[in-house]
Amino acid sequence: FGMREDMSSDEERDAYYASLTDDEVAAITRSYNRKYAAEATAAIAEGPVLAPTGVARDTDIYKAGTIPMETGSGVEQVEGRYLDGGTAIVRRGYSDFVVLQRKGDAYYPVATANGKQDALAKANRIPILVEPGALPEGATDMQRQAHAIRGDVLLDVARQSAAGKAPTAEIQQKIINDGYSGAVEKLTESVGAGPVRADIYAGVKRHNKRLREQAAIAAGEKARAQALAAGKSTAQAEQAYVRAHRRALGTETRGGGVIPHFDHKIPPESLGEEKHKSLYRSGIRAFGKETADDYAVIHQRSGDLKAWGFSVSGDKVKTSDLSKLTAHNATFVNKVLDKSERNALTTYTGGSYHAINAAITGRDPNPSGSTKTTVSGIESAFDKFNEHNPNIEPMTVMRGTRVPSGWKGTAAEYIDATFTVGSKMQIGKVTSTTTKQATAKGFAGHPPYMMVIRTRSGLPVKSISLHSGEDEVIVPTGTDLRCVRVDHHGVHGMPTVWLVAEDLVAEADGGTHPPLKAVA
Repeated sequence: FGMREDMSSDEERDAYYASLTDDEVAAITRSYNRKYAAEATAAIAEGPVLAPTGVARDTDIYKAGTIPMETGSGVEQVEGRYLDGGTAIVRRGYSDFVVLQRKGDAYYPVATANGKQDALAKANRIPILVEPGALPEGATDMQRQAHAIRGDVLLDVARQSAAGKAPTAEIQQKIINDGYSGAVEKLTESVGAGPVRADIYAGVKRHNKRLREQAAIAAGEKARAQALAAGKSTAQAEQAYVRAHRRALGTETRGGGVIPHFDHKIPPESLGEEKHKSLYRSGIRAFGKETADDYAVIHQRSGDLKAWGFSVSGDKVKTSDLSKLTAHNATFVNKVLDKSERNALTTYTGGSYHAINAAITGRDPNPSGSTKTTVSGIESAFDKFNEHNPNIEPMTVMRGTRVPSGWKGTAAEYIDATFTVGSKMQIGKVTSTTTKQATAKGFAGHPPYMMVIRTRSGLPVKSISLHSGEDEVIVPTGTDLRCVRVDHHGVHGMPTVWLVAEDLVAEADGGTHPPLKAVA
């Protein structure tokens, strides 16, 4: 490794990367980690020792001001109240407050509250802490990352204290110690093995893409030759070339991208047959951690929600405008769908969705005749939708749900196994989402989590719904999604998974398409 200058071309270098075995990559990355380990240890040890100060919080401090609040999409200046100890509160709306804690030059959300007194009570649980201090002038990248890690540890103390989980100095110190336990390894990895592994990974992806393109060209030329040999015209032979070329490359998307053909093993080894079957019956078709590296762009964007078209301010997710979506899809709903298909969708929006999805997922192997009819109508409706989908621009919708009852393990284990960043999951049932965040929150069960989805494949059904106030958008069975970010303490404090439809990811991964537009 390190012979890039000795390579005659980028193609040769990428082929070399692709030839490395897992053991060779591991040896290379260990070597880089050894190189940076001592520097990482020193960087973590710099500055004051983090700990609760033991100083009582001055609850009389309550000063109006403009607060630089980190929203998840950048820092915004918001009006709020500064409290003691680097804490602040901000009112975002009726009965909607957020508690903030300072980290560096910005304030980060650590709790939400349903009123001012509730916000103050939570804020006053946060201890006065010894802070990391300012970065030295001309700080190295290692020092900057170490400083960020220390700040994250203090935010965790603030978050758990505000929630009432860290009422004593001993518990608060344990949170700090636990946060430091893997800090050196994390920092070493981020400046040592991490960039090297990313370089190798990107090279392998480029190499594999070249191989796919070469194979597609070969397939196209073979099809053209066969067509000409069979007496077809030149135009017909060219059409045969195009069809074979596209088929070899993968599935063409509406935005001009191509979803490659991936040879995914089902069930994935990371889940095993039992867990995969359990998830499948709940309507989650998980493809496992093995699929996490299919698209380089997901890792390159490093959880940047804005890059995927999401817009977030604190706990508030900006969803798409349902009235515009409804108007845009009106012709399809009213003219393309027939009466039986519309009736089937209307039936789904009522109380029959449990029976419908039990039939689709196989939980009910012998559904009633009426359920079979409704399922058939829904499937027919979405076959038409796939063919006539009027949505060119993606939409943002939300779904509050819960960990499946059949899952054997903790909620955190479920999230990690099912929604590894980069991995593929397929919607395995007719799935309700909404553009109304309060509705999504209200539908979250226990243990809860939130799905925020960016897709073209959403059909707004407000005009034919039995519960039009829910602002429902149905995402059809078979929709392929990729996880681009996981927040274990996300929207409304719930675990939140951010999902982008695979066609959008494939378009972004191609490198020749404009950035996805923000929410309409």
